[in-house]
Amino acid sequence: MFCACAQSVAALGPLFAPVPANVAAMGNVSTNAGATTALNAALAANASLAAASSLGATAGVNVPFQASAMASLTALANGLGALQGGLKLPLTGSNCSGSLAQLTEAILSSKLAKALGGLPMGSLSALQALEKAAGAMAAASAMGVAMGSANAAAELSAMAKASTSAAADASASGGASGSASASAQASLNAAAFMTMNAALQANLGVGVGTPGGVDLLGSKLEMLGANAGGLDALGDALDPKLLAQALALINSIAAIKSSLGVNMLTAGAGFQVQPKLKSLAMSAGPSFSMSSSSSASKSMSQSMAKSMSKTAQKAYQNGLGNLLGGLPGLPPSTLLFAYLTGKLGALGIGLVQHSPCGPLCLIPPMPCPFGPADFAADIASEGEKLQAPKAAFEASAKASAGAGSASA
Repeated sequence: MFCACAQSVAALGPLFAPVPANVAAMGNVSTNAGATTALNAALAANASLAAASSLGATAGVNVPFQASAMASLTALANGLGALQGGLKLPLTGSNCSGSLAQLTEAILSSKLAKALGGLPMGSLSALQALEKAAGAMAAASAMGVAMGSANAAAELSAMAKASTSAAADASASGGASGSASASAQASLNAAAFMTMNAALQANLGVGVGTPGGVDLLGSKLEMLGANAGGLDALGDALDPKLLAQALALINSIAAIKSSLGVNMLTAGAGFQVQPKLKSLAMSAGPSFSMSSSSSASKSMSQSMAKSMSKTAQKAYQNGLGNLLGGLPGLPPSTLLFAYLTGKLGALGIGLVQHSPCGPLCLIPPMPCPFGPADFAADIASEGEKLQAPKAAFEASAKASAGAGSASA
């Protein structure tokens, strides 16, 4: 049993029904433009400082692969993780063509596209504006600055200037033993290798530096190729623009709940927005400091760099470079559907059904008779339809009894 459950498709509309009213109730959302600009500059400067500080951590690391090639494998591994998490299919472990075909047919028959198209997409821009405002306030608060204070822009600008200066010093220190650009490239390659290896271990259970790891990865990619046709067909059944919009809607709602503590899927939640925003704008967390980043990176450098170099060299000797050159692609629509399935699962909507959910599901040849519009009826009533009607049964029994007495 593997389908896009019609009951879950039918639940999408009611789940998102409160959103338009909440958007109308929340009113206009605005932020201090100057403080927002200063915050973005401070965040960018801190990111530069973190990158520059990593030069010391990766000094002497020799990774014989280019960051761009490793980034492609990282993206593939993360995509497969999303597919296997959302669809619960072992796409790199067995042939899933039959299940993918069944799911594709169910998506078309369940009218999923129509249900997604009925979501309140008109509320998306307002939700994204709220998401951006609340996120900026939360980020500033985490840096020890109240976004709504009169001196917020000045404080954030000072932080940006200090981080920019520290980043320049860290870059100079990292390039002292050789070319700064060479050190930066080495750092980039080392970071890409760490990220790639972590993604492979988390999503595919493969460590490329372990014995047999590269061979195992090759066999998994080969099996993925066998499932490619089913993945393409699944992608063709879905509109990527519609899926992207639905994901954006869900992501904004999740981000607002995370930063503001307001669930826009709950009736009446829109009235909480303005009071919550005012409170968040005036809050400030502990004073932010990047001073520990450089020392932490340096403390990692000796042991971590040695281990990373050793792992990368083993992967190179075992032929990882050959796999990096011909990686398969994943259909965008299929990936978006997997991400959407996971997001809806977190909201209690199990879009992909893996086991029988009703009487007719227990009879494999019979298709699910329910559509998004008529699934409100109790599924038990459908079970009764599988039995002979009671009145007809009683009439038949009486007729049989009468015939027996007459013959007697």
